[in-house]
Amino acid sequence: MNRIKRGSGFQGVLRYVFGRDPDHQDSPGVLIGGNLSGTDVRQLSREFAAVRALRPDIGKPVWHNSLRLPAGETLSPERWKTLCDEQFRMSVVEADDMVRCA
Repeated sequence: MNRIKRGSGFQGVLRYVFGRDPDHQDSPGVLIGGNLSGTDVRQLSREFAAVRALRPDIGKPVWHNSLRLPAGETLSPERWKTLCDEQFRMSVVEADDMVRCA
């Protein structure tokens, strides 16, 4: 499954991905790549806020691309990173600052 959602707030999507959202606590996300130095919601939110301040004209800077495997299938973090990189290259989005989670 591939589903893309756009949003205006980085903290919300980061909390969802990293498992602070009640609907997502059974399988929290794991940071597997990207080019930011933060490793938790607070640090990553600050970094994204700094980048967002450079482009206040972008109303919805959050691009959340959900990828899901068929039931019973699993991938290593390295394979997830490769898959995310491939998916991102195929998209029309150009991004300088990003994180990838599995």
